[in-house]
Amino acid sequence: MKSLTQQINALTAVIAADMVTYATLDPTSDQARTLLARLMSDRDTLATLQQQYANGPEAIADANLGLGISVISTGTPSLNGTYPCDDLTTLDVTAELLSIILNGTFVDGNSTVQWANAQGIAQTMTIAQFKALGTFMGKYVGQNKAAVLATYNGQAANWPTTNVVTIP
Repeated sequence: MKSLTQQINALTAVIAADMVTYATLDPTSDQARTLLARLMSDRDTLATLQQQYANGPEAIADANLGLGISVISTGTPSLNGTYPCDDLTTLDVTAELLSIILNGTFVDGNSTVQWANAQGIAQTMTIAQFKALGTFMGKYVGQNKAAVLATYNGQAANWPTTNVVTIP
């Protein structure tokens, strides 16, 4: 089953394509009238999906992830701050963690990495610091995902209680 976000994105793409097609048709043709009726129906469906999203668990999860991860470093205070927790960032974190597991280094072969905080300022992290951040980020994303799924399955959602992690 597609998530609400996936359904909204797919339907938005269909509507955009149909609008381009409609613009090429004779507005008095049967094909144009049929397409216009479908566009109106799809518009109503899209509005319903958007309302469900706005009131649903995916919006809560997206808001949580949008906050990012707040880092408190006990050893390097310059690392203190907020780090992104969006889809692209979590993929990058996964790649770096996989390299650490397989090679004992970051993907570039080094023992430190330049990692941008939410303001786009690069910070130097050691493997230990990055593993702590990445492990917490994975847990945080997983807790949000589990809460969304629990809600859809009629179960109580256990949302994460914090987005703050302490690292070395």
